[in-house]
Amino acid sequence: MMYKGFVERLDWIIKNRYNGVKRRYAIACGLRDSTLQSYIEDGSLPGLENLIKLAKAGEVTIEWLVTGEDKVKKEIVAEESEQYYSQEEKEYIEKLIQLMRTKQDKTVIAIKQNIDAFLDNPNKEAIKKTKLAG
Repeated sequence: MMYKGFVERLDWIIKNRYNGVKRRYAIACGLRDSTLQSYIEDGSLPGLENLIKLAKAGEVTIEWLVTGEDKVKKEIVAEESEQYYSQEEKEYIEKLIQLMRTKQDKTVIAIKQNIDAFLDNPNKEAIKKTKLAG
């Protein structure tokens, strides 16, 4: 049986935790490259022992790895965000999530590039204004 979501989550771990290098993830899991590759190609769920290795090396829970859900983490994140974010911040976070989940690839790319550019140099506007004034 093919577990597409499981494969997507493995791909996410490889991309986000191991810079896209499958071999690094396999080594961290203590698995052969071919074993990891077979999970990705076949989409089959490994046995419990290897699920534990995959989750631990991926810094995720087994529940998330298998199902995409993690009730405990969701509750903790929700509780922390209630205490941490203002109502306005929560509303804009939700709007950003909605935008990022659209199928409008160009829009999503533009948003990511703008956020990255700002975070790389948050004083960019001030620098531009200074150059124009000077």
